[in-house]
Amino acid sequence: MSQQEQNSGRGNPFGWIGAFMKGLKDYNVFELMKVLFAAACVTFMVLLITKPEVIFEQVDKVIESVSQAREDRHADGAAFRLRADENIRGELTWLLETTGADRAFIMEFHNGSSNLSSGLPFVYLDLTLDVGAPGEVPLREGEFKDLRTAQYPMVSLLLEHGYWYGTLEELKAIDQRLYYHLAAHDVSEVAVMKLPNKQAATGFLCLTWHGEHRMDSRPTGEAIRASGVNIALELAILDRLTGYR
Repeated sequence: MSQQEQNSGRGNPFGWIGAFMKGLKDYNVFELMKVLFAAACVTFMVLLITKPEVIFEQVDKVIESVSQAREDRHADGAAFRLRADENIRGELTWLLETTGADRAFIMEFHNGSSNLSSGLPFVYLDLTLDVGAPGEVPLREGEFKDLRTAQYPMVSLLLEHGYWYGTLEELKAIDQRLYYHLAAHDVSEVAVMKLPNKQAATGFLCLTWHGEHRMDSRPTGEAIRASGVNIALELAILDRLTGYR
C-alpha cells in the first residue's frame, strides 16, 4: 500500500472517520453549523418563492397529522369514558338496592377542564353521575357543578379521614353551605367516601336518604366501601389510559 493510500485512509474502513474528525479540528465547528443553518434557510426561502406549494403542502400534512392524532385520542377517550360511566352507573344502582338510599352520585375534582389526579391543586367539584331511586326527581342539569372546594369545609375533612356519615343536622355543624344545599333536596342523612387515586383523590362517592328514610349504618358501610373500591379503580384506569377527564 502506498503512502498516499495510507494517508487517505484507503484500505482502512475507519480511515474516513479519522479524516472527518481531523477536518473538524481544522475547521471551526460552530462556524460550520452556522453555514449549514444559513444554507437551510436559503433553501427554504428559495422554495418558498419559486415553489410555495411544496412548503405549504408539507405544512398541511403536519397540521393534518396533528389534528388526526388529537381527534383519535379524543374519540378513544370518549369511548373509554362512556364504558366507565356505564360500569359506575351499575355500581350506583346496586348501592341503592343494597342500602335503601334515595340517591347515589359521584362528585369529581377538576380544574376547569380535567380531573386533578395528576397532582394539580383541587379547585372545583362536579357531579358527574347520579342515580335516583324510583320516584326520585332527577337533579337539574348543572345544579352541582363547579363547586369551589375552598367554600366547603367538608371537603377537607373527607380528604383527611376518607369517609363521613351522619344526619343532616350533624353535617350542619361541619359545613353550613353544604347543609343548606342538601336541605333544599329534603336530605335527612348522608354517607360519603373518598375515591382514592395513586397521587390524589379523584372525587367522592355519595349516598343520601330523604324525608323519613333512614340509613342502616352497618350494611351501608360495607356496601359503600365495596363499591367505592370498584368505582375508584374504574376512574383510575380511565385516567391512566386516556387522561380524558
